[in-house]
Amino acid sequence: MELARGHMESQAIQERDKEEIREVLQTIVKSTDDMKVLLNMQSSRPVEEIMESLQTVRSIPPFATLELIFI
Repeated sequence: MELARGHMESQAIQERDKEEIREVLQTIVKSTDDMKVLLNMQSSRPVEEIMESLQTVRSIPPFATLELIFI
């Protein structure tokens, strides 16, 4: 009886893990597709804007972003 319950719990955990992995993979695929669209645009300006925004976000201290939210 204990073994059966343990097995069922293990299966439930595996199903949750599979769903979580599936969601992460879908996010990765969407991000990759979005990047391909940006890179295929005639102008490189959208890519430059994204890179600049990423650099800006990285240069802001973590707590400063919280302050910006509450301002």
